[in-house]
Amino acid sequence: MKYISQINAFYDALEINPLPAPSIALWHALHAIANKTGWQQEFSVSVSSLGLRAGLNEAAVKRARNKLKEAGFIEWRSRAGNQSATYRLTKLYSETSEFVVQNQGQNAPQSVPQTVPQCVPQCVPQVVPQSVPINRHRLRLDKEDTPMPPKGERVNYQGVVELFNETCPSLPKVRDLTDQRRRAIKARIMEGNTAEDFRAVFAKVQASSFLTGKNGGWKCGFDWILKPSNWQKIKEGNYDDGIRQNPNPALNYAQRRREDASCLDSLVQY
Repeated sequence: MKYISQINAFYDALEINPLPAPSIALWHALHAIANKTGWQQEFSVSVSSLGLRAGLNEAAVKRARNKLKEAGFIEWRSRAGNQSATYRLTKLYSETSEFVVQNQGQNAPQSVPQTVPQCVPQCVPQVVPQSVPINRHRLRLDKEDTPMPPKGERVNYQGVVELFNETCPSLPKVRDLTDQRRRAIKARIMEGNTAEDFRAVFAKVQASSFLTGKNGGWKCGFDWILKPSNWQKIKEGNYDDGIRQNPNPALNYAQRRREDASCLDSLVQY
């Protein structure tokens, strides 16, 4: 796990889907513990230890971890008896993606981008080896700002839009590439989604009678698809034809809303 890249991707994701302060504090506490374990895929830790690290009481820890699980940032499971729960962290950054293009022309920087301001004394210890490019991350972004990719890289936002328009002819075409859409596209890429994932999700949407409005009435759009919870449901096949579809097409939308509400209720466990 690249710690700095993981933190950068986490705050990029928060621009799209903000979390309450306790959940953010718990996310950092879990990553600090995972770092000490050498980034084991699964580790156990007590609620009391998490509370001390995150500055939360027991009830707040349990609420915060459910929020993180619901948002897709972690997975956790309880164990029998007095055993501590186990946790898995979701990798949020992408190593490579077809939609992230490396600049290799003559104007490409010949050295590692300098992310430490020149006014800072050079004796400050480097957290990441200088052979590894360090992603620049601004902790405070205006809502209208678009997070910029690291120097030497650019995200092919237009390529994603064109892929959607070609793959989903049953849905309204995307005409404007707004800042909000750029942030949503980048957030999905930073979660590790590749070009094949985008193609697969858009293809699933086009094949879904419910999402394309063939069952009557509502149909989804580009912005709805890129919301993290909807994106995950589509990838997992929740909207595929034949999955708990009501025989009466007019009732499909109401049935889907009831199922979504039931799913949310099941996630709220203390």
